[in-house]
Parts: sequence; structure tokens; C-alpha cells
Amino acid sequence: MFSSQFVQRVLIMLMPPKYQPDYMYLRHVPVRRVHLFTAIQIICLIGLWVVKTIKQISIVFPVMVRASASRVINRSIVFVSSTFVGFIMLALEIASVLNASFFV
Repeated sequence: MFSSQFVQRVLIMLMPPKYQPDYMYLRHVPVRRVHLFTAIQIICLIGLWVVKTIKQISIVFPVMVRASASRVINRSIVFVSSTFVGFIMLALEIASVLNASFFV
């Protein structure tokens, strides 16, 4: 369990800076940023636990996850398709310019 980075970061939050171990991610990221990220994860974990324990809202939770995931998927599909259409239109325009100059 102590090999989990989440558990390591929670333990780092509880110990003084003098005794913190030398982990690779602490060399590259400021400790305040690591603590902020860990706190956000703890809050999300508590929120999930609260949703799980309240029976009235726990039944709706999978529906909310599915709805938010479908919104992200729809946005990514729109982005990819609009980028692809833009690329095709650019390619057609370049081809028309090359054909026009080829026939001149």
C-alpha cells in the first residue's frame, strides 16, 4: 500500500519538510503544488464516498457520469470532425490552385 503514490503524497502532507523522503516527483514539482493536487484528490474521494453512502443520489451517479462523458465525447468528435473538414477543404483549395497553375 505504501508503494501507491497517492498514499506517499498523503504521508508527505503529514510530515515536516525536514523528514520528507527524496521522491523523484518532489524534485521536479514544487511541494505546494503536490499538496494541492493531493488535497483535490482527497476532496474528490470524499465526494465519491458521500455520493455512494446517500442512497437517494447514488442511483443517479452513473447516469451523471455517463452524461458528462458523452458531453466530452461529443465535443471531441465535433473538434476532430471540424478539424478534418478544414484539412480537406485546405487540401482541395491547394489542389485547385495547383491544377489552375498547371493548366496555365
